[in-house]
Amino acid sequence: MLKTISATLAALTLIVYPVHAQVAAGAVASKPTVAGPVDWTPMFKSWERGCEITSELSALIKGMYERRVVLPLAYQAAASKISRRKDQGYDFIRLPIKGTYYGLAVAAFEFYSMPETDDSGFSLILSASKQDVKKVLMRVKYNKTTNDVGDEKQAMVSLDGQYPSVECY
Repeated sequence: MLKTISATLAALTLIVYPVHAQVAAGAVASKPTVAGPVDWTPMFKSWERGCEITSELSALIKGMYERRVVLPLAYQAAASKISRRKDQGYDFIRLPIKGTYYGLAVAAFEFYSMPETDDSGFSLILSASKQDVKKVLMRVKYNKTTNDVGDEKQAMVSLDGQYPSVECY
């Protein structure tokens, strides 16, 4: 029975909660939305404070792990189907998104983890040119923080690979 439930949950790729469930979970945007491209900058603004994970990002990450999209209403229409893959022991869970981050086109939000360890991280994958990313994001101050046990956290702009990204790990 548990396998059947797990298989059913795995088959679900997109669930959008009704408004009342999001209000109860505190996941509804406090500002009304305006037609046009979705600006993801407010959602990821906390990364400028040492990769801080807000309650909205936490709900999104947890939902992605369960193959559910849990987003404030302002972002729901800009999200697509979650995909999952394994590579060298890591689980990669990706949510394609549309819109902008500091005016740069975004492609996806990705969460990765290695189940046997505490190794995990997040990437906001951009679909803008590396030159534009460098020009725009060099003005953003990504602060470093240190937790109680001395671990440092800081978001970093990566121009490596096929697509530029902002990463927290």
